[in-house]
Amino acid sequence: MVKDSNDPKTLWKCLHSLNPKVKNTPYELATEDNNTTKSKKCIADTFNNFFTSCAEKLREQGNYTPVNKADFSNLSKFVKNKLHKHEKFSIPPVNMNELFNELAKLDINKASGMDNIGPKILRLSAPFIASPLTYIFNRMIDTGIYPSLLKNATVTPVFKDGDKLLATNYRPISVLPTLSKLIYCHSWTAVNTMTSYVPIRQNQPKESLHLVFAPTPCFSDRYL
Repeated sequence: MVKDSNDPKTLWKCLHSLNPKVKNTPYELATEDNNTTKSKKCIADTFNNFFTSCAEKLREQGNYTPVNKADFSNLSKFVKNKLHKHEKFSIPPVNMNELFNELAKLDINKASGMDNIGPKILRLSAPFIASPLTYIFNRMIDTGIYPSLLKNATVTPVFKDGDKLLATNYRPISVLPTLSKLIYCHSWTAVNTMTSYVPIRQNQPKESLHLVFAPTPCFSDRYL
């Protein structure tokens, strides 16, 4: 890359080779009006309508507790036991050396998100981007603003079993941008540090801690 830095065309060719785009295989799918289509747009719309309607169908079944009727007394007691009397939880600033180490440990075989910035190119460019990324992440923490673009995921329908023409026989796999995973790991480390020194009661599922203390809601939906 350094050798080709004076030749923009060759440089970009090198960058694209480090971050190749994945080609999608077209599907054939049954639409909501009981027809079949090979149109990529129609297929995407059908999957999108199905995946986004799943939560609403659960709501219609009534197998959930509305937020305004939920009992948070146990959660409140749990949180108070974690913190000292005058202590408040906050996400600590990102350390540049620690971020560099995380970039250097990225699995280059993992997929990239909608930004098409894969872990391989982030790992190779770690010495050059660790400092500006540290500044950006710390601005996110200071302002409490989580860029919406980092929440956009590439959703791939994965076949389970049954008839491949039916959208109901697929499950969604979401791939977030690699950068969002870095700030998530930093936030979760802070949460895990806060909760790790308090013993978990016997028979209390550990998964409940992950659901209660997911760090993403610490940020708002606005842009930087």
